Amino acid sequence: MDNELNRYYIKIRTILGIDPKTIHEELVTALGPNAPSYTTVTRWAKRFREGREEVNDDPRFGRPISELTDENIELVRQVISNDPHSTYDEIIAETSLSHGTIERIIHDCLKMKKVTSRWVPHELTDEQKQQRVQLCRENLAKFQTGSWRLCDIITGDETWIYHRQIHHKSKNASWIGDGESPTTVVRRSKFESKNLFSIFFKSNGPVLIHCVDEGKTIDHNYYIENCLKLVVKEILKQRRSADTKGIKLLHDNAGPHIHYDVINYLTEEGINIMPHPPYSPDLAPCDYWLNDCIKHNLTDQLNEKSLARDIYVDNGYSNSRVDKWTSNTTSSIPAMYMYGQCYGLFVDITNTLYCSLFTYHQVISNSQRQGSNAWTIVAGNGVVALTSASLYNPRGIFVDTNLNLYVADSENDRIQFFPPGQLNGITLAGTGAPGTIALLYPTAVVLDADGYLFIVDCYYHRIIGSSSNGFRCIAACSGADSTSSQLYYPLTLSFDSYGNIFVTDQDNHRIQKFLLSTNSCTVSYNQPKFSAYASWSSNAITFASIGTVGAAPYGIFVDVNNTVYVANQANSLIQVWLEGSNIPTRNITNGLYLPYSIFVTINGDIYVDNGNLNQRVDKWILNGTTSSSAMYVKQECFGIFVDINNNLYCSMYYVHQVATKSLNGNSSMWIVSAGTGCAGSASNQVYYPRGIFVDTDLNLYVAECGNNRVQLFQSGQVTAMTVAGDAAAGTISLYCPSGVVLDGNGYLFIVDSYHHRIVAQSPNGFRCIIGCSAVAGSTSSQLNNPSHLSFDSYGNIFVTDRDNSRVQKFILIPNTTYSEYTIEINSQSKN
Repeated sequence: MDNELNRYYIKIRTILGIDPKTIHEELVTALGPNAPSYTTVTRWAKRFREGREEVNDDPRFGRPISELTDENIELVRQVISNDPHSTYDEIIAETSLSHGTIERIIHDCLKMKKVTSRWVPHELTDEQKQQRVQLCRENLAKFQTGSWRLCDIITGDETWIYHRQIHHKSKNASWIGDGESPTTVVRRSKFESKNLFSIFFKSNGPVLIHCVDEGKTIDHNYYIENCLKLVVKEILKQRRSADTKGIKLLHDNAGPHIHYDVINYLTEEGINIMPHPPYSPDLAPCDYWLNDCIKHNLTDQLNEKSLARDIYVDNGYSNSRVDKWTSNTTSSIPAMYMYGQCYGLFVDITNTLYCSLFTYHQVISNSQRQGSNAWTIVAGNGVVALTSASLYNPRGIFVDTNLNLYVADSENDRIQFFPPGQLNGITLAGTGAPGTIALLYPTAVVLDADGYLFIVDCYYHRIIGSSSNGFRCIAACSGADSTSSQLYYPLTLSFDSYGNIFVTDQDNHRIQKFLLSTNSCTVSYNQPKFSAYASWSSNAITFASIGTVGAAPYGIFVDVNNTVYVANQANSLIQVWLEGSNIPTRNITNGLYLPYSIFVTINGDIYVDNGNLNQRVDKWILNGTTSSSAMYVKQECFGIFVDINNNLYCSMYYVHQVATKSLNGNSSMWIVSAGTGCAGSASNQVYYPRGIFVDTDLNLYVAECGNNRVQLFQSGQVTAMTVAGDAAAGTISLYCPSGVVLDGNGYLFIVDSYHHRIVAQSPNGFRCIIGCSAVAGSTSSQLNNPSHLSFDSYGNIFVTDRDNSRVQKFILIPNTTYSEYTIEINSQSKN
């Protein structure tokens, strides 16, 4: 797409009232790296808002560029090819072309730029170069085939960080007047104050930042005790259900890293060591990216402690001012006088202080550099209205490094964006921003390092986050209450340096800390780990009877907050119970007809089968009152699943197929993951598929009612292996299996529907664990044509007992055969 077509698109979207940021994101989605910059989009959007009609460039005046001929371009190319270090003066001497012509040829025609040669520590031999290429190709192939995942790789290294930073020459440059002497930068001495850090990180954040004790050096013993053991502990904390399974460590070939004891320790912990070619710091993310990035963004420190920080405090209730306190002082000074209270305070990078005047519906600012008491209105005209120039009880505010102002416009249920110097805001989320998210009295707004919004949605009692995939609930997604997973009228939030979120939980009178889940493979369902001899009470508790769930309930899902979702087919609705509740706290019914299955994602999105009459899967956002179509299908889905890559799966019982659709794009197309569409027992066929499960390695498990087996389709494969049933010798006999789930150890739990029982796998093989008389019945120890099962976080099993029209809960019986780690995880889950 050329520039004029881009501008036509910007013009049309601007006329429709779309803000420049959204337009730019749409262009990036469509064009990728060929999209115009955000600055260009903003500039042209402003022109079109001001009434411009033309999309072509303004006429330019000056010297013609007739010297940009093919012959001259080739001439310059040849000079550079002969000597890549050629200067402009040398190219002018060789070609007799002007400086401007050469500059245009190099940058516009040849698309070249001059960069400093990268320092390498060692001249590689041909064998070492070949080894680099071979290792890189092997690793890349593992990612492309799906056998490796980026979220499973940890990389680490050591680096010295000096208290006094010396930046690149470009940062040390300064303007001087005529006759003035240039400034100087003192070379750093090797004896200057510094600290040695050992840093480990993953694709989505730090795992360990360890400052080596003063006077210590890192040998193999120190590396194991003070670095690797802490890394393993952090992995176990983040991956409760998977231990170190699949984790790979990438570190260089330094002596402590390749010591025999280190290799043995990592092997014992189940961590694979990624091979690293010799003398290749450019292939180590720490050396190539992280360490330089950290040092370039550090400021000088006078000592080991951070410099003192000024603290600004609202004191407007009775004193009509903002006070400024310097760290470690016992008295304050007035920083700004105003009328009313500041419900939000912010100091930007230019040392300008902002205050949101809740009662007066304005945001004001005062420059702290000038020492003046005068302040300026930067948002809000003081009139209560839902217009671009108005605010209604503004609360939280945020100013980014480009001096754009973000305001939580609470009573207008929206987030407003004010570019520098502009008094007309653009709605980014909430009322007036269709396609974002519904807000009810937002009270705080914060941006992350990528410019994405995080919002305290006060009256919905939740925290909202945005990403490249849009807005979603990220914390407290199950309504108001006082449990550890809920909030009650939260007001403000703030991040710590690790990405954890602190929230003022107003009506619960507490401060809550939500830990960042640094494992990008986090799942929304429970996968407890059990001992080989774990058992469940033979007599179940009836969680819900026919009077609640209707006749013949089918699907069930229990999320990590122990919220229970049941597909009530008889009444064409989904019922929701919060943990501890005996009655449904929510019913989802609008537009549904005989739903079979249900799945809830980690952000609270609810996917429901609606294929019987409407031939689709519907998506309901948390607390939403309407649904959207997530996938169009041929018939009802007896099983629904969303994997860690955000792919939606549907097992179409009567079509004999499992279909898959990516939820990351806008396409409505789906592909077949299992089955040919014809009933059969071949390895590439499925016969009446029901329950499905996809593990974090993207392997698909299918419970085949018609073939009395459970099939495993490995990631990307259309032929399967039988892992349970008569066709898999040494496993167990099945009769119309209808549900399949994996526990934290990767063992199968199967609903053996026509045998009226639940069977499980362990290191000792398969065994019956529930309903083991294989006789249908309605007592508390029996089942009658069960359809699905789901674990809660304590290891209890919920079963939809279909022909008894009830949901049964089988309690896990504690015993002494758990490993120490399993006991620790279960106790943590209960807190």
